[in-house]
Amino acid sequence: ATKALEFLGIVESKTGVGLTVGRIDMGRVTEHLGFHAGLLDVDPQQLIDSRVILEIGVLPHVIRRMKADATIEAGLREIVRQFESARDLKTFIALDIQFHRSLLEASGLQPLVAFGDLLHLFFQRFRESVKRAGWKTGVESHRRLVRHLSAGNLNKATSELRRHIESHKERI
Repeated sequence: ATKALEFLGIVESKTGVGLTVGRIDMGRVTEHLGFHAGLLDVDPQQLIDSRVILEIGVLPHVIRRMKADATIEAGLREIVRQFESARDLKTFIALDIQFHRSLLEASGLQPLVAFGDLLHLFFQRFRESVKRAGWKTGVESHRRLVRHLSAGNLNKATSELRRHIESHKERI
């Protein structure tokens, strides 16, 4: 949420200072509101396809940065580990959101993180289609994705992420 507000110019983040009120970029806010309204009635299939394009697009950047920064892999593995202790749908969904946002953050491409946050708002409509029986499959998919990224295998990571996100098409 902070990154989205920063993207719109509402807040500014400065090292050593924290968050401060920014200069609102009304052009950007207006564009965002138009974008927001434009997605309200979008077909869920298009939202899934948009998410596939966004997240797959960052994978080369994630692999490159993961090689240089071991904390990226450790952070993703920790989220996967936390999935195993999830006891309710709300926790599972929160961890899934955290995992996919962390994946975008790992790319180092902040505008795409902000875009992912906006897209997530509209994806919420059918995120709860995940049933408890699908949790194990989802956790294993996240685990394989991290393993492929860690190994630097872009093709396998791309295939895994595509299958993972597109699995929503079967449930809506």
